[in-house]
Amino acid sequence: MTSMEKFLDDLSKAHLDALDIEQFECYLYDMNDKSVWKNRKKDSIVNEFYISKFEIWNERLIERVFYVNQKWEQKIKQYCNIYEVQRYLAGSRYKINKGIYVASYGGIRMIYWKSYNNCEWERSTNERFMISYGQRYSSQYISHYRLNDYEHLLKQTKHKYCGFKESGLEDERLFWFLYQYEKHPQMEIIAKMGLMDVVQGSMNCLRWSQKGYKLLGIDDKSELEIINLCSRQGGLKYYRKHKDNIRKYGLDSKHKIFIYDILLQRNYPMSKKLIEYIDKVDRSNTYGYEYSSYSSDYIDYIGFCNILGIPLTSAVRYPENFKKAHDDMQDKIKINESKIVTDKIQEQVIKTLFKYRYADNEYVITPANSVQDLIEESKQLHHCVRTYTNKYARGETTIFLIRKRDDVLHPFYTLELKDKKINQVRGLHNCDPIDAVSRFIKKWAKKYRFGTTIYQNY
Repeated sequence: MTSMEKFLDDLSKAHLDALDIEQFECYLYDMNDKSVWKNRKKDSIVNEFYISKFEIWNERLIERVFYVNQKWEQKIKQYCNIYEVQRYLAGSRYKINKGIYVASYGGIRMIYWKSYNNCEWERSTNERFMISYGQRYSSQYISHYRLNDYEHLLKQTKHKYCGFKESGLEDERLFWFLYQYEKHPQMEIIAKMGLMDVVQGSMNCLRWSQKGYKLLGIDDKSELEIINLCSRQGGLKYYRKHKDNIRKYGLDSKHKIFIYDILLQRNYPMSKKLIEYIDKVDRSNTYGYEYSSYSSDYIDYIGFCNILGIPLTSAVRYPENFKKAHDDMQDKIKINESKIVTDKIQEQVIKTLFKYRYADNEYVITPANSVQDLIEESKQLHHCVRTYTNKYARGETTIFLIRKRDDVLHPFYTLELKDKKINQVRGLHNCDPIDAVSRFIKKWAKKYRFGTTIYQNY
């Protein structure tokens, strides 16, 4: 058993002072408050919360956490029930719990109450979360209060010079920090140099036997400035991995590193000129551009050029007005895609659908022949047939246009034929067909032996 494990074992056996109820009475409900203490037919909790207190034990800071409730039990008001459920020990990797357990809910680590009967202290890792994130039921969060502050007590312990106050870390990281400090007293230097942002997640990259900047594995302050620029990507660990490229591509700002990282994630070939170009585009077009970038748009833009077979000259690679060039290329792609889809539709019309054209003295029915046909049909009849474009092109359904014989240029009704069955017929604002059109459709369906899923009068 290590000395720290023995400390933790001793803490689990220690008989510490009970929590003084007078210190937190302001959080308890008045026993005479009828709006709270309504008569209950079964045992139920009226009020509950966690409350913690910092103390000194064997020259170490501890945080003792208590679960407190007020409840009805056997139809009797229980004014205050107190259970000590957790003890944090400064310098230890672990904490001890009693009567609670840790679980995940919706991706969040939380504390749940189980039972205090016959419970022993159990060890768990001293993770970042605090009991204040706990909840008893999925829809009810339990409040957490602190009775006192840790700062003046910490100054009276063996960790008084740890530098946590200068670290810039949130209070929830206190015991994590003290655990690191117990192992590596150089944490004081890191904290006081303001380096916590760059070393978190990079502890195994530090050279603990060294001092000053050499602790980070660097020679001078100039490298530290670059490490700070990488704080969003992972600080020191990221810098170590990409140091050569940071120099190669002249990544001298947070935004250039941000651009580099996006290009890297998209596995796109990069150069110093490209990164500087995108940086310039961002500064010209994006408000608050530090964490905004046209990097992904640039990759898409080059992809558009390749699809359209446009030679990647310098003027194409680095257009003077990137946003306009990107949008223009995107429009060309849409037109190109529309042509491809239209070609597929026309292929179906020629092979199988043209033979189903039909007319009588009043009406004409013919297959839609292009993307533009469907767009125009939607526009004039105010329905959604335009959304069937890709399904039509893939042969998953077919669309026919019904026109008046003496006015064939204007949309009248639209029919969907799927698996040789009439699936729907829609006119202006999705209206059903008039009787005359229904009779026409019935004749057409009978001629080509089409079934129907609607309107049996067809």
